[in-house]
Parts: sequence; C-alpha cells; structure tokens
Amino acid sequence: MHIISTLKKINKKRNLAQRLFFLNFRAKIFNIFRRKKINFETVNKIALWVGKGLGDAVLASGFISTLRTAGYEVVVLTDKKNSFIFENLIEVDDVIISDKDSNIENQYDLLIDPYDSSHKVASKIRMLLKMKPKLSMGFNSNLYDINIPYFEYNSHFTERYEKLFTFLNIEIQKSIEPIINNQVEVENKVKGWIQNIANGKKIITFCPFASREIRSFSVKQCEIFLNELSKTDSFKIIMLGSAEQLAQISENSSNLFVTDPFCSLASAIAIIKYSNIVVSVDTLFVHISRVYNKKLYALYNNRVIDGFYENNFVFSPGYEKAIQFFTDEYTTTALGDDVSKFDINKIIAAINTESNNMENINK
Repeated sequence: MHIISTLKKINKKRNLAQRLFFLNFRAKIFNIFRRKKINFETVNKIALWVGKGLGDAVLASGFISTLRTAGYEVVVLTDKKNSFIFENLIEVDDVIISDKDSNIENQYDLLIDPYDSSHKVASKIRMLLKMKPKLSMGFNSNLYDINIPYFEYNSHFTERYEKLFTFLNIEIQKSIEPIINNQVEVENKVKGWIQNIANGKKIITFCPFASREIRSFSVKQCEIFLNELSKTDSFKIIMLGSAEQLAQISENSSNLFVTDPFCSLASAIAIIKYSNIVVSVDTLFVHISRVYNKKLYALYNNRVIDGFYENNFVFSPGYEKAIQFFTDEYTTTALGDDVSKFDINKIIAAINTESNNMENINK
C-alpha cells in the first residue's frame, strides 16, 4: 500500500509539472506573436489580480480606489469565495472569477498582477491566455509584457502598488490606505448593540483564529486571555470566530465574552470600527483595524512567503497605533511558527499597561 501511495504522489507531481510546462509554452508563444508596443496613454480598462485571501482584497482597496478616481475602469480577478467582498464592501466596476470555467467576453487594456510569478502560476497562465489583454505587467515574472524586478523582502506590500502608480503616471500624496464602504444599516445596528453592552467599559475585539490552525491561538490561550482581562472591570470582550471555533471555549470562560449577533463580515467590520482595542492573529482584521486607525495588538508568526518575503513586514499593520508581537521560534518556514506556543500574557500585560497609563492621564 505504501508503494502504491508513493507512486500516486510521483505521478501527480509529474502530471502537474507537465501541465505547467505546456501552459508556460503556450503563454510564451502567445507573447512572441502579440503586440509589444508599450503605450499607457490608451489604457482605460484595467484588470487587477487579487490574491486568494480577504486580507489581500482589503489591502488592494486603496489601490483600486485611486485608479478609479484617476478615471480608470477597474475589474478584479479573484477566487469565487472572495467575490462577495467586491460586490458589497469594496467598490469595483466588475468581478471576474479566476477559475478555468470562467467566461471572459470583454477586452481589457491592461492586466496587472502585483504578486510574484510563483503565486498560483497555472491559474495566471490560463487567465492570461483567456483574457488576451492588450498589455500586461507583473513582478519577477517572464509571463508579462512588463516585468518589474522586485526584491524588497522586508517592505510593505503596498509599496508594490506605489511602483505601479509610477508606470501609470499617477501621483499620490500619501501612503495607500485601505478603504471599506460598509453597509450603513449594518453599522447602525452594531453601533446600537455595542452601546447597550458596553456599560462604560472599553470594548476589546478579540480575533484569535486565523485561516490555519498553526496561526491561531489555542483554546488554552483564549481562556487565559479572557480570564486575565476579566479580573478588572475595565473591559468588555467581543470574540470573533465561527460557531464551531467559539464552541471550543469551556463553559467556565464562555460567560466572559460576547459574540457577534449579526454573523456577517460587514458586522465584524463594524464591530472593529466601534471597538477601543483589537487583538488579532488574522491579517484580515489587522488591515480592517488600519482602515479605522484602531489601537491594535497583532501577533505574527515569522512566516516566509515564496522562500524570501518576510510576512512580519510585507503584511504588517503599517500604521502607528498598531503594536506587533512575534512568536519566538523563528522557524522561517512557509507556515511559520506554532502560535499556540506563544506566551499570550505578553499581550495581556501590554493592554493592561496601556489602559493604566490612560487612566492616570485622565485623573
């Protein structure tokens, strides 16, 4: 059985390598015979590749908004599971689902890929061949008409967008800030709910779960956090997570926090907007905290993306009111350190110290 399993894995890798080879070959042939004259003055419709995470979408929002303000029509290429955020919370002109069955009828003047070539390369080649944009540009890739060499392993991801603006001759006066257009009705409901539960306490929104378990706080860490910060009468804790995740918290600690009664991304965003403090391991909520300039305590686990880019810096909060904490192992792998080994008391101490300092100032 072990031999059969090994042979299946080898065959799967070989088939994948063959598919990538032929897709690359087709893309190169396509590029040889296509028009190579570079002229950005004729660009009107832009298709932007957005990564697979909702955090990527939030990071791209400021870039998209600036392009549309400059007069460009912007369409995003994204996974089906993330398309709703562009339909409800981030304004774009259209959404294309980036899968092999998508039907693309419109012609686009420029395709922009802000990621490196190793990011979902098969999907990119497939979409490039389908779209046949007049021009294409990307980073560290031979797939596109314009390749931008980029080796800033410790620079924030938005610096890539700034480089793209120079090509398009768009001047920006300040850093690219994420923009969320949340639903007013949802915000009003959340605001009223928070006013009812606060009772004069500071609201802490606790986001202990990431998309992978290795980047999430453990149940034990969550319970330490809840118990320690409930010892004073200063805080009201709202805990964000799925029903399954929240159900793991023991009955003894379940009365120490409240959950989002509206159960949507829009309501979670509004909860962050009306919080005093956010604690998160999830970069989606980190970037949303930046939208509203929230006091943030964020934990990063030393991931290294594509073998080079340090997640601690590339996808850092990027604003003054955010405080970053780092895990201690420094395994420098694609998954990063195990967050469950982090001493959460460090974050608790920082919150208490900040709170005490503010109380002393106000006396």
